Amino acid sequence: MMKKIYRYVLLVVGLISAGLAISLLSTIWTPKSSLVKISGRLTGASTYVTTSSDSRGNASQRSELVFFLEGHDQKYSLVENTGDQVTNVAHDEILRALRSAETVDVWLRKRETVAYAPKVFQIGTDRNIVLAFEDVRTKERSIAVFLFIVGLGSIVAFFCLPRSSQTRTR
Repeated sequence: MMKKIYRYVLLVVGLISAGLAISLLSTIWTPKSSLVKISGRLTGASTYVTTSSDSRGNASQRSELVFFLEGHDQKYSLVENTGDQVTNVAHDEILRALRSAETVDVWLRKRETVAYAPKVFQIGTDRNIVLAFEDVRTKERSIAVFLFIVGLGSIVAFFCLPRSSQTRTR
């Protein structure tokens, strides 16, 4: 009976992992032609670092860069797990560039132009590109590959493990 339960746990884990990997593919395979450029003046920007810990006491730092543009009722944010580091140098550099710019350009998916917190694919200023489109796309690639391998392996294990016999001899 226990082997049967473990087999179904493998199937559920496999399906969830494969589903998450497929959902990450929408970010990885987003073409630049499907993005919309939104421009405006910076009205507010800041970085936050929060600490989260699990039940074992392991702590991890999460860095978030949040900014708002004049004339747009949206919250633009970049979130990254920094591990043990208390600061995120990349977020600090982006924040510095945003504050020194006259105008800020943000590239979003067309379908997310009305969303309050859309996924940011590229950030540019009047001087240069601060966050490149390719960097955003490739950041989730390794996670998607890992989840897909775990999902596929779990599904294959579900079908390859021997089924327990329904009738038992005494």
